[in-house]
Amino acid sequence: MLARVANACEHATYIVFNYSQALTPDASCETILVDGDMTPAFEEIVRCHL
Repeated sequence: MLARVANACEHATYIVFNYSQALTPDASCETILVDGDMTPAFEEIVRCHL
């Protein structure tokens, strides 16, 4: 579902977080696969934008 939304946006990047199972959906947009936990990534994003 979210991959379809990302596909509809010209400048979207679809990011998948999962432990040992980061699989790419059928997406034509740029896709980033992360084998890990999303919590540290979101904490870093918040830290950089404060």
